[in-house]
Amino acid sequence: MASTLVQALETCWRAIQARHPELPDAVILIGAGDENPRALKWGHWSPARWTVPASGHRSEVLIAGESLSRPARDTFGTLLHEAAHGLAWARKIQDTSRQGRYHNKEYKALAEQVGLTVEKDRLHGWTITKITDETCELYTDALALLEAAVEANRRAHRRCARSGDAEGDGEGGETGGETGGEGGEGGEGEGGKRASTVRACGCGRQIRVSAVEYTRGYIMCGLCGKPFLTPGESDEPADRVVWLVRAAALRAA
Repeated sequence: MASTLVQALETCWRAIQARHPELPDAVILIGAGDENPRALKWGHWSPARWTVPASGHRSEVLIAGESLSRPARDTFGTLLHEAAHGLAWARKIQDTSRQGRYHNKEYKALAEQVGLTVEKDRLHGWTITKITDETCELYTDALALLEAAVEANRRAHRRCARSGDAEGDGEGGETGGETGGEGGEGGEGEGGKRASTVRACGCGRQIRVSAVEYTRGYIMCGLCGKPFLTPGESDEPADRVVWLVRAAALRAA
């Protein structure tokens, strides 16, 4: 489902470009937004980040996988936030300082121009932005497409969770015991295949992995930077300690 989300985000970017023709093309990515654990990052703008054959350089817009848990309009608001940076770059306006962390009054004016309300943060300047109802009305079609893609991703994640629960019901355990069909995570199924369970990451990608392999340590997603977890598990610091202790106990058993 990640490709569907990216396509929807690309459509939204083109819709913004239609109203702001100076806005450059950009490579849209979904990735991790927690580079700084003290301040969650919903997205970023990186000018001329990519080299594209026959068309020179292209900038990058990253949308945090964590943003997809918010209402779609908020994710669209993040796109507009980054679009304001894109306009500043296209117009050669210095809109930030301190390695891009501090947003100045030039940025505030651009953010308001693309349809955002702007508030001042004590440390980072005019960086607190929010999409308005009037702006949402301007982008009705693009926003509806993004909402559908986000909801489809959530449904896929729920299907993954139900699939994991269903497979977990037949677990045979590490110590043996008869299993039917493909067996449980701890046993052998038909044809000697070790059973596996679906795990999902923060952006909705899914993998199948056996319990033995799973307990060796986190398997990380290259897109959102989050671990693949079974339904109900969390990557919060306190839960991570519980997970590691449990994994160590299973390995020692």
